[in-house]
Amino acid sequence: MRRAFLFILLFLALYACTRATDQTGPHFFAEENPPALSQWGLFRLDGGLTLAEGVVPYDLNSTLFTDYALKLRTIWVPEGVSGSISPDGHLSLPVGSIISKTFYYPKPSGAFSGDILKVAYQSGAFDKRLNHLDGVRLIETRLLVHRDQGWEALSYVWNDQQTDARLTRIGDIQSLVLNDEGSETTAFAYVVPNMNQCAACHAENATSKIIGPIGLKQRHMDKDYDYGQGKENQLTHLALLGYIGAPTSPNI
Repeated sequence: MRRAFLFILLFLALYACTRATDQTGPHFFAEENPPALSQWGLFRLDGGLTLAEGVVPYDLNSTLFTDYALKLRTIWVPEGVSGSISPDGHLSLPVGSIISKTFYYPKPSGAFSGDILKVAYQSGAFDKRLNHLDGVRLIETRLLVHRDQGWEALSYVWNDQQTDARLTRIGDIQSLVLNDEGSETTAFAYVVPNMNQCAACHAENATSKIIGPIGLKQRHMDKDYDYGQGKENQLTHLALLGYIGAPTSPNI
């Protein structure tokens, strides 16, 4: 009888652990930095890269060049809280919010194959090529996580199978070859930044070194985006979701 009772307790404990790690959507880690990107629950990999419910893609009016890589940017705000737009046009997101930026390249069709990738430019909408990962090469996903002590930057490098990405603190260097649709190919080293480099780039104050989002400003995000059912202003879309307050005319 006692042995049966202990077995039941062990079963319940294992079940609880399984349930605790069974994420069906975005999950905010207040302190822990999970080793796998999938543990955040922002994406589903079902032959393609699918955004989890509540994860909203967005684009910027002015973007930085990164070795011709395409970038998928997303925002997620937990239920029950909301951000705001300050009078100077800065978007302030609440604690628990997660911003992601995934870097990838399309693979050329036809004669080129293997490790040769295609020179590409940001389309400004969710790239349909991400629906079939055999046509793209995922490189890295960077996260900005808003915790009680402020924003923290994390970098995840995708594995060769494109089944998940692993946390890296020291960065990474990947040897890639780009094709410009002609006969010319260019070999180069793609550099994934380390933790210090991420922090340096996102530090708005060189003295305090407090980091934060760079692109989340009204002037950068005040544009239309194709969400799959026609274009809509990004700020209006985020406001309708309750992620931010209604956009205003910034004093800039």
